[in-house]
Amino acid sequence: MEKERNKLFYFDEDTHTYWSKGKRIPSVSQILSATLFKNKYKDVPPAVLNAAAEFGTNVHYAIETDTYFFLSDQEYRVYNWWKEIEKENYIIVKEQEQKVFNQELWYAGTYDAIAVVMGYYSLIDFKTTYELDIEYLSWQLSMYAYGNQVVEKNGIIELLDIKEFDKYFVVWLPKRKKGEVVEIPKKSYQEIEWLVNKYKEEQK
Repeated sequence: MEKERNKLFYFDEDTHTYWSKGKRIPSVSQILSATLFKNKYKDVPPAVLNAAAEFGTNVHYAIETDTYFFLSDQEYRVYNWWKEIEKENYIIVKEQEQKVFNQELWYAGTYDAIAVVMGYYSLIDFKTTYELDIEYLSWQLSMYAYGNQVVEKNGIIELLDIKEFDKYFVVWLPKRKKGEVVEIPKKSYQEIEWLVNKYKEEQK
């Protein structure tokens, strides 16, 4: 474990935390939930949150692996909606579930996918929520886009620049109706820098 944490970048699967040379790196979701979105789920009962999280995790995994035998009937229906949306919007997934690390601003995260969507080189997120929070997604995807992709080759960690995205999209897959592809506005690097500094100040 200690050897791993001395690496340039390390993700601890057990605690779902990011590390660099022994120092913990705040995640994108951690920064957002501690600053602009502190009360995002305060009125939602824990049982409802847990059920929604399980549903979303299962659908995400089915999309990532293109397998569906383990899904419930409702999850399978949503997965099939994704397959229809994928064809209708000419979505070609290039990469999935890759980690990013911004050394300068000191945060990390894992994006859902990079894809070509209707001809645009795009960063996309999959959401199975009842409603979409466009502002949250704008911050989330923008922070991913300004990170460097973490690549391990022969035990050596490298950070690769991510090509600038034409657009950001969310593939929205709610339980009870066919989903859709929604374009998400971008935040500037200066806005991301402001948010991270706000987080650091509030952690003092």
